[in-house]
Amino acid sequence: MNKNGQTTMLAILFGIFIFLTGIVIVNFLTDDVDTARNSLECSTNQNITDGTRLTCLFVDITVPYFIILIISLAGGLLMRRLRI
Repeated sequence: MNKNGQTTMLAILFGIFIFLTGIVIVNFLTDDVDTARNSLECSTNQNITDGTRLTCLFVDITVPYFIILIISLAGGLLMRRLRI
């Protein structure tokens, strides 16, 4: 195997490693999101201010944003290395 093939395989393995590590971290992140939602009382619609609603929206978008970040980071690494 030539040097280009070895570095491509290493990039693929590193991209898979980043993806799997990120997905494992999401499990720990969801616990913190649940704790933050409970402390902000986001589930109750009574007597909630606009600032609290906005904070609840930002807390809720954390997990999907993190997943998109993981996928784009791993995919970007692979696409840069493979030059597709």
